Amino acid sequence: MVISYRCIPTAELSSGHYGAWRNIIAQHREFDNPIFAPEFVQLVANVRPNVEVAVIESGSEPVGFFPFFRTRQNVALPVANTFTDFQGVVISPGIDWAPRELLKATGLTAFRFDHVPAAQNQFREYAWERADSPFIDLSEGFDGYVNERRQAGSRVITHIKRKLRKIEREIGRITIKPHCPDRAHFEQLLEWKMDQFRLKSARNVLAKPWVQEMLWQVANSDDNNFRGQLSVLTVDDRPVAIHLGPVANGVLHWWVTAFDNSLQRYSPGLIHLLKLLEELPGQEIHRVDLGRGEERYKQRFKNGDTLLLEGAVDSRPVPGQIYRQWKRTRAALLKSPVAQPARYALRTFESIAGQTLEAFTFSCDDCRPKDTFHGHRKA
Repeated sequence: MVISYRCIPTAELSSGHYGAWRNIIAQHREFDNPIFAPEFVQLVANVRPNVEVAVIESGSEPVGFFPFFRTRQNVALPVANTFTDFQGVVISPGIDWAPRELLKATGLTAFRFDHVPAAQNQFREYAWERADSPFIDLSEGFDGYVNERRQAGSRVITHIKRKLRKIEREIGRITIKPHCPDRAHFEQLLEWKMDQFRLKSARNVLAKPWVQEMLWQVANSDDNNFRGQLSVLTVDDRPVAIHLGPVANGVLHWWVTAFDNSLQRYSPGLIHLLKLLEELPGQEIHRVDLGRGEERYKQRFKNGDTLLLEGAVDSRPVPGQIYRQWKRTRAALLKSPVAQPARYALRTFESIAGQTLEAFTFSCDDCRPKDTFHGHRKA
């Protein structure tokens, strides 16, 4: 089998490309997250320049797709930066291809990744870290999920139901709106999320106009193959928690979520998640991907994990080694007994020197060390 590679602007993808892409996803579970959907890539390309797709072909037939954002230095990054919670090449496992050959053929010098499924074996030798991405399996329905959590010894659902009764007793009646793409609710979500970033002294990943436009377009997507879901939890018609996530292939990706911080003691974010889980099986959604992270709520709700890889394929020996060593040192510090002071020192260092390191190794204007945007420890 002779394999070739070529880059195509996303606007020039044909119906044949879309059909082949969707067919690969339908046959291989590791690609069923909405972030891998061609519709998501096209949506990002609509609001962000320099998004391309490398098509892997056998003869004249497309057999694989690698969506990426090209920097001015020809480095490939995930199409939507920190919002790209699943990354890599959408391709059947039986196809024999090589990451370095892909880079060379498409004029790329490197590909930096932090959310590639470990099932993509070709990336394993380039990874320096592995991490779990929790998910909630709803294939047995909501009641089946509740029973499974109970049998596993988890008391999270009992705890959240107690919180729900408390907020209804003290404030008002809880209602879940599974999808309500209202602009006012969208703006409220952004406001709460940016307040959360300020309180945590975290980088505001929502600041760029293209990011906000991308999120709004996802919220209003309503295609048979890809759609957005903007869900709202209300107390007596007052929004208290909001979530926006993409849906495809029976999977909801838990993406951007926030809540009214004045009601934090009632855990409105967790009540929102639980109430939404009750609704999803009726929408033929069988899994919720919570995204990489060790937040406490993810560990309490999950009943499965997807193993992810972090690393870089780099054709430049010196920059590649510098970045690799920096990331390994950073990871070791954060896992050490001095993790708390290390976090402060790393944050200070990255704010001063991190941009210089980033520019030397990857040279990307809007790529910075990753911040979580899925919520925080107590929702």
